[in-house]
Amino acid sequence: MDVTKKLCYEKALDIRYREADLLFQRFNYFVAGMSLVVAAWAVIITSQKLNHQVFISCAIAVLGVFLSLLFFLINCLAAKSMGDFDEYLIKAEEDTIWPPCNFPGPFQTMLDKTKRNYGCLAKWRALHTWLIPLLFSLFWVVAFVVAFWK
Repeated sequence: MDVTKKLCYEKALDIRYREADLLFQRFNYFVAGMSLVVAAWAVIITSQKLNHQVFISCAIAVLGVFLSLLFFLINCLAAKSMGDFDEYLIKAEEDTIWPPCNFPGPFQTMLDKTKRNYGCLAKWRALHTWLIPLLFSLFWVVAFVVAFWK
């Protein structure tokens, strides 16, 4: 591998590590935020002296569903993007791509994902970062039903 290819490959590898760090950082923010929302919902649902308790707890549950699905979509696309980037790095390492500096940026990759039909289950990359928000959305649907019929 000549110097130019090596520098481009190292830059692509740095971008890949940065994207992985961002993916896990977003997941940590999601877990911290959801723990606060779950605690608020639990306090409201168990309080005895609160007016409009059903409305507030249902609103929190709807907010939880929205945020969970939003994080699911964001992390699902990011995990798929990381998988595509890994394939790109393998091809660049095997010298089947020239020039290796023509890797797509994260924004362009996300735009490409919306144009094509990609599924998260295809490669199972960073499974917990998008499966847990999906499970949280199911939790919030159950929380909505519990709050509505309390």
